[in-house]
This record gives sequence, structure tokens and C-alpha cells, in this order.
Amino acid sequence: RLSSLRTGDRASVTRVSEVAEREAPLLLGYLHQRDLTPGREVTVVEADEVGKTLRVRVAERDVTLSHETASKVWAVLP
Repeated sequence: RLSSLRTGDRASVTRVSEVAEREAPLLLGYLHQRDLTPGREVTVVEADEVGKTLRVRVAERDVTLSHETASKVWAVLP
């Protein structure tokens, strides 16, 4: 999951939680607008353990996610 990555990690998005797919269409739209879709490469710019946020670079822009949102996105390290 994106939420388990650390600052500097690079990963590829593999899927979004089935629960989010069924129960949170707004979340799916939010992720799609930010290019956080399967197949996208992301780099963790900052993992803030205190603030519970994750800032990732995707498609040449930075996106900040809450820990809760990041936990719904699966990714694999190369």
C-alpha cells in the first residue's frame, strides 16, 4: 500500500481497494484526477508520520494524501 512506503521510495500503483471501488466513488474520482491509477509510477517525496500524510510525485506533480487515503491504494516496489 502507498501508506507503507517511505520517503524516497519509488513504486508502481497496482490497484485501488475494492471497498473504495464499491463504496467511495468520490475517492475514485479524486485519485483519477490526480493520476493515481494502476500502472502509474510514483515517488514518495515525504512520508509525515506525525501529520499522517504522504506526499508523492506522480505525472510530474506532487500530490498530498492522508494516511487513510494512501492505505486504499496498492503499490509495488520495483
